[in-house]
Amino acid sequence: MKTEEILDQITKLSEEWYTVIRGDHHKDRDCHFYINTVWSYGRKQKYRVEHFGYIVEEIEEEFDTYSEAAEFLLNTITDMIKIEKEQEDFLDL
Repeated sequence: MKTEEILDQITKLSEEWYTVIRGDHHKDRDCHFYINTVWSYGRKQKYRVEHFGYIVEEIEEEFDTYSEAAEFLLNTITDMIKIEKEQEDFLDL
């Protein structure tokens, strides 16, 4: 999948994530995901995926390419949604 397609999917998933958690107690920071470019000590840049949510533990993972970071974020949000939905189903029993 091309990076642009991955970014489009992330956008859709972030909307779905908000839909899934909006009925729960959450904070604004639960709805923000980041891919930051980090330059340090004259070395080649890294791409850091960050999420400082209340519902899910903090996420800080570094990658060598933007594409790898975007793919990780796509998979992470997908997993977060799946887990949250499973918890909702369990609570509905």
